[in-house]
Amino acid sequence: MAKVTQNNTKCNVFEPTPEMKGFIEAYINAPLNEKKSKICENLGVARSTVWRWEKNPQYIKWRDKILEENFASMLTETHRTVLNKCLRGDMVACKMYWQRFDPNFLERKEQNLRFFDEEMSELAKKKARERLTKGESNGQE
Repeated sequence: MAKVTQNNTKCNVFEPTPEMKGFIEAYINAPLNEKKSKICENLGVARSTVWRWEKNPQYIKWRDKILEENFASMLTETHRTVLNKCLRGDMVACKMYWQRFDPNFLERKEQNLRFFDEEMSELAKKKARERLTKGESNGQE
């Protein structure tokens, strides 16, 4: 479709057909491993038609924009779901949340483990000193 701009020049504006919109919607809502040919069959659109669409740079740009927007909303929903599980005390969800959304998670995890090991070592030394001191004081009496 050509559109006239302010300076009276024509430029092509891509307008997806209802079939294209239907295909993208079906593609987004299809099960994860659904083949495009199966989606085409369900919609009554020839696979060769979709193949031809996918050679059109304007269609590709439009399709990618739609898929990106959909992925962003799915990611937001996933983020919210995992966060809600964390708030309910699901430790696996908490670990998943921090691994995915905290870029410094692994570095901090290693630091915490080193700190924990040092604390445990200090605690063991302290208990050993207490036992020694207690043993010495028991021997003096």
